[in-house]
Amino acid sequence: MEIQPAKQRKKNMGKTVYDCAGLVAKAFNEIGIKPYTSAPSNWKNLQYDKKGTINQLPTDKVAILFRSDGTKMKHTGIYIKNNKFVHAKGTDYGVLEESMSAYSWTHFGIPTGLYDPNELGPSTDPTPKKYPFKGKVIANSGNTVNLRDKANKRGNIFVQIKLGEIVTVTGEEGGWYNVIYKDYKGYMMMEFIQQI
Repeated sequence: MEIQPAKQRKKNMGKTVYDCAGLVAKAFNEIGIKPYTSAPSNWKNLQYDKKGTINQLPTDKVAILFRSDGTKMKHTGIYIKNNKFVHAKGTDYGVLEESMSAYSWTHFGIPTGLYDPNELGPSTDPTPKKYPFKGKVIANSGNTVNLRDKANKRGNIFVQIKLGEIVTVTGEEGGWYNVIYKDYKGYMMMEFIQQI
């Protein structure tokens, strides 16, 4: 039987309960890697040997997972291999181990010092060094990705681009790419474009 959040909260009251970044920091501190105590800081400032969008995750390696809302990282957890991850959800749930299909992670990072960099291959950092560049539209589900008139989820959708289509990326703005597609100019979340 599934434990209801109210009952679980009562069970955890008075105990030390991790938030998501606190759990990541505690786990990696144990092996000498010093993460920050927030998901956005870990994504921007922690040193990685490999990072990228979730579809590029090496499934045989431990990694830090991230969930983006389009402008910044909002949640973090730890990929523990075998299609499983752990994350902390506060006093409602505590620390959970779940299947990757149970949560929509958008990015990953393998911290420097966790593996020999030669085992990891080239970096898949989704932030390119030069603009403009050509990119392919990708997603873990669905058939299209939205192009919006503003760099946020409240922006109006004015075209849906099919997966596999090629776009031109001219810059970035807070987790969104500036995109040109045919006669359209707009914004698309960074995780939906793979540089080619």
